[in-house]
Amino acid sequence: MTARFALSVIVLALGLTSCGGSGQSVGRFAYLLNVTGLPDSTTQTGHYEGWAIVNGTARTTGKFVVDGTGPGAVVRSPQRDRVYGTAAEAEFGPSITLLGQDFPLLQESTHIFITLEPEGDHDRVPSCQVILAGTLMNDSAILVPFGTPIDPTFDCALSDGQGGATLGLPNLAAASGSVELRTPTDDQSNPVPNDHAGLWFTNGGVPSLALPTLPGTLTYEAHVVIDGETRSLGRFKNGARRDDDFATAEQRGPDGPGFEAPGGDFVTPTNPPFAFDPPRTDLTSAQNFSSGDFRVLVSVEPQPDNDVAPFGLGLLSAFIPPTAVFSGGSGFSEIVMTSQFSEFPAANLVLTASSVVLSDLRLPMSAAAGTQPNDRRGHYELFAVLGGQDVSLARFLVVGTNIVELGTLATIGTMMQVVFDANTTANPGFPDPSMATSLFISFEDEADMDPLTSGRVLLQGSPVGGLATMSVVGRSATGGRGLADFSFAAGTFQLDTPTNDLPGVSEDDQFGLLFRRAGIVLDSNATSLTLPALPSGFVYEAFVENRLTGRMLSVGRFADASHSDQNDAASRSRGFERKPGFPGEDFLFDVPTVARLAAGPGSITQVFVTVEAVPDAEDGPSFLRVLQAAVPAGAAVGGVGGAPVALTNVFGNLGLGGQVSVIAD
Repeated sequence: MTARFALSVIVLALGLTSCGGSGQSVGRFAYLLNVTGLPDSTTQTGHYEGWAIVNGTARTTGKFVVDGTGPGAVVRSPQRDRVYGTAAEAEFGPSITLLGQDFPLLQESTHIFITLEPEGDHDRVPSCQVILAGTLMNDSAILVPFGTPIDPTFDCALSDGQGGATLGLPNLAAASGSVELRTPTDDQSNPVPNDHAGLWFTNGGVPSLALPTLPGTLTYEAHVVIDGETRSLGRFKNGARRDDDFATAEQRGPDGPGFEAPGGDFVTPTNPPFAFDPPRTDLTSAQNFSSGDFRVLVSVEPQPDNDVAPFGLGLLSAFIPPTAVFSGGSGFSEIVMTSQFSEFPAANLVLTASSVVLSDLRLPMSAAAGTQPNDRRGHYELFAVLGGQDVSLARFLVVGTNIVELGTLATIGTMMQVVFDANTTANPGFPDPSMATSLFISFEDEADMDPLTSGRVLLQGSPVGGLATMSVVGRSATGGRGLADFSFAAGTFQLDTPTNDLPGVSEDDQFGLLFRRAGIVLDSNATSLTLPALPSGFVYEAFVENRLTGRMLSVGRFADASHSDQNDAASRSRGFERKPGFPGEDFLFDVPTVARLAAGPGSITQVFVTVEAVPDAEDGPSFLRVLQAAVPAGAAVGGVGGAPVALTNVFGNLGLGGQVSVIAD
C-alpha cells in the first residue's frame, strides 16, 4: 500500500441531499466522500467498503475501488460497471449503489467508517479491518485511522483499556521494542561469528517487541531501508512469535528457525539472488546489517497486501550503527527503537473574540511529505478550553517563514504574524474564543485530524482579565499543561577522561567531559546536573563546540542525568576502561563521525545542554538550550581536569512564549 494515505488527512464531507429517484429511496440521503488519499486499487486484490452505524448495527453504504491516484482518480463499483465520481468527490446513495431501501438512513446514523474487504467478499458484514472512522455530527464527519469513540458492544470495537472502546486501529502510543544483530540459525555449524548477517527483534535472544493486538487481518511488518530502498523482513501478528515466513526463509542457516521472535538470518547465499518480489536480499557479502547504511522499522499492514512498500503506519524505527557488531563478527548490544515524534515550537499569541493572532512565532519547520527522509511529520494545532472542553481552533504547518493552513494548504501568514479566523481556516463555525479559560498549542501526528489534543503541549497560557502569558512551562507546577519548568535547571561539568585512567597513562583530562559531581578528595557518585523530567518524546542532549570554527559534536543523549547517556554502547572514541554511569564522553580517538577533540583555544571552547525531540534526524542541536558554559582559559593544565565548571541557565534568554489578549467585540 502507498505510504501517503496512512499519514494523510481524509475528510468526509456529507452533503445530506435527498435522493428523489425511485420510491424505494424516499427519505434516504446520499453522501459525498473525498477519497483522494486512498491507495490505487488497480494493484490490490480487495476493495473498500463504506459503512454507517444505525442503532448500533453496521449498514453498508457500498463497496468501491479507486482507479488511479490524486483527486482525478475514478471511484467505481468493484465490477467497474458504475462510476461514483472522482476521488475528490464521490457520491454514494440508494440509487447509484443499487442498494435502494437497504441503503442506511444516514440522518439516524452515529458513525461512518471504511474497511478493507478481501477479494471475493459479497456479504454485508464488515471485515473489522477498519482503516478510517469518524463520528457523524452536524451532517459531516472527519474520518481518522484511530481513536474514534464507539460503544464497546459494537462488533468491531477495540477496548481502549479504560472501560471504553474505539473504532479503527488500536492505540499504538505505547509500542516499543529493540533489535540486535545475531545469527542463531548457524551458531553451531559455523565457527566464524557472522552476526552482521542477521537481524532479530530480541534482546539477548528474548522477544523485545511490545505491540498491541491488531484487529481483523491487519498485521505488523518489519522493513529494512537500504540505500533508500525498502525491503521486507517478514510479517507477524505477535511480536513474541516468529514471523510468517520463518519456515520458508531460504537464506537462513542449517541450525533451525532461530529465535522465537520476528527476524531473520541471511547467511546462505543464493545464486542468482532472489528477486525482490517477495522481497529478499543476499546480505552475505561485504554489504551487511552493520555497515551503517541501514534503518529498520516496524509498520502496520493490511492483509491481503500485494504491495512491497510499507503501508505508512510506521510505529518503531532505529538506525543500525556500525558498532552493533564487534570487529570479530559478534553482535553485542541491543538497538532500542524509538516511536515517531517531532520538534516543538515557541510563539507569541494575541486573541480576539473573532480571531487568533500569533506574532513573533518561533517553530521548527514542518516536514514536507515525500521530500524529507526523516520522521518529522505532523502539524501544529491551537486549542482553546471552552466550557471545560478542549476545542480545536486551527491546524497549521510551518513552511520556511510562512504559515500554511492544513486543510486548504493556503499560505495565511508568516512567522511575524498570522491570523486564524473563520476565513483563513475555511471554517464558518470557527469558535468564539473570548470565553476561553486556557489556550495552548500542541504538536499532532500527520494522520491526526480529530478534534482531540495529542497531549504534546508545547505552549500554554490562562487568560486573566483578557490577558495571558503563554510559556513552555504553562501551568505544569500546578498540574496543568506544559513541557517543563526549567527555571531551577543548573549544573557543572568536569574535564575528565575516566576511560583512560590506567596506571602509567599520561594525564589527558582535556580530552574528556563528564557530568559528575566532583569532590575535594574523591569524585562523588552523583550527577552534577539538576534538570526537570521531560515528557515522553523528548530527551536532553549535551554538545561541545569549537566557537572558532563553529563545529559541534554530540556528547550524548539522556533522559535521566543520574544515568549514563544513550550512546554508551555505541561510542568508539573513548578509552578501554569503564565509563561512570553519568552523561559524558571521552574524545580520545578519531573515528568516522567523531574527531579527537581537546579542551582549549583550538578545540572545545563551549559546552551546552539542549532539549531534543525523539526521533531526531538532525545531528546538530535544537534552539532549546537550557544550560551552557565556556571552557575557562588554561583548563586541564598538564592534562589534569581541575575544578568543576559551572553551567549557566540560559533557557530564559530564548524569549519563548508571549502575550494573549482576549478582546470582546
